[in-house]
Amino acid sequence: MDVRFDKHGKNLIEFDVRNYDGVENVPENFDEDDVMFCQGTFIESYAIECFNKIQKLKYDWVKDFYFCGRSNGWYCIEVEPNTDYTKKTKQIDKITSIVEKYYDNFNQEFEKYLISRSQEKGEKNK
Repeated sequence: MDVRFDKHGKNLIEFDVRNYDGVENVPENFDEDDVMFCQGTFIESYAIECFNKIQKLKYDWVKDFYFCGRSNGWYCIEVEPNTDYTKKTKQIDKITSIVEKYYDNFNQEFEKYLISRSQEKGEKNK
């Protein structure tokens, strides 16, 4: 995973997570708008879940997360100003392993989410 520091702003550890390849098996009762809506909802909740896992490490220098870049392809961890990354390599490695775990499974988890939302939509339309 490509990890950078302070590329899109100050006090950021940035992870290249542009790995959404599309869904191979779009549910029959979903159109492109449904997929786009679900993608936005899923990305936000998935990112929060990932950050919650990072917060369990209890690093007091980690502040928040957000996405940046032209297509929001960078998952950014905001850190306290003047954080010396060279003194945090082991902690950054732990954060990186969490982000990798989540985003390596993104497409698979998103497809599961779409299927569950499709089933809910099917139940509502009965």
